Amino acid sequence: MSLQSTWSCFRPAAARRVPPTVPRTAAAALSTTSASRSQQIPPESPSYIRLPQVPQSTETKPERVRGTLPVPRAIFDRADGDRKARPEYVERTAPRRRDDENNRRPLNSDTQKWKKQLADSRRENLAQAAGRRHDARTVLESIYDTAVRPDPERFAKAERSRARVQALEGARRDARRDALMELYINATTFIVTEAELQAEIDTIFHEDYFRKLSIKGLRAGATENVWGVHGAPPGLASMFETVSRTSTNVANASESEFDHSVKRTKKISEELTGGKMA
Repeated sequence: MSLQSTWSCFRPAAARRVPPTVPRTAAAALSTTSASRSQQIPPESPSYIRLPQVPQSTETKPERVRGTLPVPRAIFDRADGDRKARPEYVERTAPRRRDDENNRRPLNSDTQKWKKQLADSRRENLAQAAGRRHDARTVLESIYDTAVRPDPERFAKAERSRARVQALEGARRDARRDALMELYINATTFIVTEAELQAEIDTIFHEDYFRKLSIKGLRAGATENVWGVHGAPPGLASMFETVSRTSTNVANASESEFDHSVKRTKKISEELTGGKMA
């Protein structure tokens, strides 16, 4: 094998470093060294291909801390804090032309007039801004008062709220008392055993139950349903007919004046006493 064939297997960088007259053993040793270097540096590494290093700046910028505000710059010195708010400071900082005071050199060109107008505007803005900055430091707390003042009507509002809560509690207490009284009255007819339940079911679901009720109530004709015994659900017209005693209902027609008076008296007593009447 010739040197030219061995020379073709080298990397371009290694081939440039090996002279053409190098012996075969030296070339083999050099190829072994290059192979070991290539094994140390993987192909995916940026240093696998040797490139000249570009000189870069070593300047390091301070890290920006987010979420914090910078320290405000002290505009007024503590020793002489109102120095920039005084009128003589503005006069020394932006003095006027002596020609303007004596009116010896009038401004003829438009450019001079425009520059004089800008200077007057800057001087006026400086005087106003300096005074405002000093006032903001001394008068800001009294202007923006964030204190929570007590409500002058808080006691009256508390009394109205207390009365409203007491009224609601009283209504709940009355409703609870009526429910307990009604439960106490109806407790005499409660079914507590299976025998009583079976007897009540046999009685109510009997074929002749409503017919027996109509006969027991001395109503003319036998009825086959609950409407024939107790009547249809009441409406406004039927309730007015019941009060005026002009109802054509069989149940209301068979009701005596005594039964009607008993119902009315019972209802009035329940409203007056606040409880259920047996």
